[in-house]
Parts: sequence; C-alpha cells; structure tokens
Amino acid sequence: MGVELLARPSASWPGGFPSRPGTAPESLPAIATQLTDLRSLRGDAAERGWESEVARHNRVIDSLESHVRRLETPT
Repeated sequence: MGVELLARPSASWPGGFPSRPGTAPESLPAIATQLTDLRSLRGDAAERGWESEVARHNRVIDSLESHVRRLETPT
C-alpha cells in the first residue's frame, strides 16, 4: 500500500507548492496588524492586572516579531 500525497506540486505555483499562510513577505502587513492588536490587548490585560494574559501576549508578540525578522532577512 503506497503513501498518498496530501498536496501535489503544480506548475501554477512557484517552486511547485504554495507557501503556507504567513510564510511569505506578502504576509508582513497582516502580521503588523496582528502585532498592533496584540500590543493593545497586552496593555489592557496589564491595566486589569491579568499577569498570565500579559505573559501570553508577550509570548505571541515575541514569536511574531521573530517571524517578521526571518521574513525581512534576505536569503
């Protein structure tokens, strides 16, 4: 019994496969919007004294900022 591929290469996609959402430089504006929202939510959580929410927002912000740096770094 063979293994069935879930995605097949296509000539219509550069490199044969589409990039995953959020993995292409075209995603930077959407990520910037997410970061703005997250920073606002983090501030609201801090004002309410919700330290675990502040920590959670910080982890997501750190992750997205790292992702942005990777996308902005030429390969």
